[in-house]
Amino acid sequence: MCIQQVPEIEDLLTTTACSPDSGFEVSKIDVSSTSKENLMKMISSLLDECDTLKKEKTRLEGEVDRLEADQSAVVYTKQIETLEKTLAQAQADACSWQQRLKEAEENYLAENIKVRTDLTARLERMTKQYEAANKDKESMVIKYATSEREVCIGELEVEDAKNQPTSWLS
Repeated sequence: MCIQQVPEIEDLLTTTACSPDSGFEVSKIDVSSTSKENLMKMISSLLDECDTLKKEKTRLEGEVDRLEADQSAVVYTKQIETLEKTLAQAQADACSWQQRLKEAEENYLAENIKVRTDLTARLERMTKQYEAANKDKESMVIKYATSEREVCIGELEVEDAKNQPTSWLS
């Protein structure tokens, strides 16, 4: 089969073109001055390169299929979603605990104020009771001392009366 018989081959070999999917450029070759043997070598080389490219294409298609079959992206996405949910729940729990802590602190402070107020009132009441009891004690001591004094005076008067002559009777 001669090149002149197949004008498509001659056209392919003599025009410069780029495949849109590859970085290869087919250069313009003058087939009229190239020997048949060289053309056959070039065709053989091109066929080898075509086979290599087909194998690479098959390998890449297999890689694409494997990556599509590999659900790790889906698994990772699910793990990320689960972790995001867990994080959101932990943040909600933290806010809840923070609110509970704030409420407990407010309750503690209110109870503390109430207890302090109650204890202060009790202390004031006890102080007043102590002062009243102390006044009563002092009053009783004074009454006792006064009554003892009167008893002593009475005893002295009785003794003086015994020792004095009974002149008032006569």
